[in-house]
Amino acid sequence: MRVIAGAPATFVIALLALAGAIWWALDWKYSGVISNKDSEIGLIRGQRDDYKDKLSGATPDQAKARIDNLEQRLVRLARRVEPRGLTQEQRAALSATAKIQPGSNVVTIAHEGGCTDCPDYAADLEAALRQGGWKIHGGGVLMGVSQRPATGLALMVGSVQNLDPQERTLKQALESAKISFDILEGKLEQFPSLLLTGIRR
Repeated sequence: MRVIAGAPATFVIALLALAGAIWWALDWKYSGVISNKDSEIGLIRGQRDDYKDKLSGATPDQAKARIDNLEQRLVRLARRVEPRGLTQEQRAALSATAKIQPGSNVVTIAHEGGCTDCPDYAADLEAALRQGGWKIHGGGVLMGVSQRPATGLALMVGSVQNLDPQERTLKQALESAKISFDILEGKLEQFPSLLLTGIRR
């Protein structure tokens, strides 16, 4: 205190110099950080504005809804264009789940005339079920199909509310193989039937 009292001006100058040095050091350290953050904010704003221009001002939710809609339309289009058939995994799952005593279960497989991919798809289903021990009876090509399954494949049964053992086995096998199908009443013959048409989701 005696030193400060003896030279107050020098002490004040030294204190101001120290404060200035600390201020300069902090300014130098954080100015770079702030400048970097400003650059990042500017870049993000630029990207945001670019996205808004490309999306015609749509919100993120609206953009997601548009993308989801386009993906659904693409899937529907692909299903209409690409020929249907069973993958190796589907064939194996269908055969394994439908496995019964050879010749004890019978199924009819038929397809709509004029459907370009139905014959090959029907042949895939027939081969998988034969491997599972099923006997294929009748079927073939049908004209003027009245009941058109939305999925393009129908399991035709006697009663939707009361499936018999063969119908239940076929239903479980198709589900196990992750094959899209509808259940409709009206067997093509006295056996459970699989009907393929050209109308698909």
